[in-house]
Amino acid sequence: MSDVITTPKAGGWLQPSTMGEAMELATIFAKSGMVPKAYTGNPSACFVAMAFGESLGMAPLQAMQSVAVVNGYPAVYGDGMLALAQASPSFEDIEEDFEDGVATCTVKRKGRRPVVRSFSEADAKKAQLWGKAGPWQQYPQRMLQMRARSWALRDAFADVLRGVQSVEERQDIPPEVIDVTPVAAAALPAPRATGAEKALAKVKAAKAKRPEAAIEPAVVESVEAAEPTELNTTGPVQFAAVNRDRIAEIGEKWKQIYQDKDNAFVRLLRALYQADKAKAEGMTASIDKGIKALDPEDHADAHADVLEILSIVEATEG
Repeated sequence: MSDVITTPKAGGWLQPSTMGEAMELATIFAKSGMVPKAYTGNPSACFVAMAFGESLGMAPLQAMQSVAVVNGYPAVYGDGMLALAQASPSFEDIEEDFEDGVATCTVKRKGRRPVVRSFSEADAKKAQLWGKAGPWQQYPQRMLQMRARSWALRDAFADVLRGVQSVEERQDIPPEVIDVTPVAAAALPAPRATGAEKALAKVKAAKAKRPEAAIEPAVVESVEAAEPTELNTTGPVQFAAVNRDRIAEIGEKWKQIYQDKDNAFVRLLRALYQADKAKAEGMTASIDKGIKALDPEDHADAHADVLEILSIVEATEG
């Protein structure tokens, strides 16, 4: 068992009790010249580091020396991480070894099995860390040791460290890069055709492949299925001069879109197919109701088709 000497908690008089006191203390630290460069002249950074350290049980000054922000993430130096674990009542012992290019850390917690983690030169090479400029070139053995220690302590004392990584480990994680390169106008996708436009294209293509006389108006079905009031008709089509092919083409288009001959708008078109001018003009309420039964993205197309049908009827009787 390691000989860990415990002392009365120091720095109690530095513990702020209000946010104002904490900010005042952070300002003092920022001006002191005795804090890391990232905190010098930056009271806000000192304040956040103090708050982060306090959540881990660190005194303010200890947080200034142990907490660092790496690529936007707070982390704790390996020695500070060990201090947090050793301060836990559950801590029993730690053993660190280095042999044949492999650093091993064994952490013992009271009443638990030892947690053993290793990090080798081969691991560092696989992670493309070995020979990396900086500490990996200057102190390679120390970096292997800190990685093994970080893994062991984080697994053994997750309740104390709460997912915090070591600074040494965090520094080896590439910063997140957000691509803000503007997308060229030519690369933007073309506007998506509406369902009505796609169906209309299919109808026109099918019509072009067969003689005009062979076109069977799909919407010319028994009007018994129509609504018994406004959509009812007075019998067979009486206005042969009406361009029924075009009206039937419109009806077929919408039937293909909704795949339902009993759709309110399809039934409306069926009734308009047989309506005279007076009857069509009296179907305003049914027209609105039929259009509202469609998906909102199809309202404009449906409205345009109804206007075309009404213009056909009106021109025929003109």
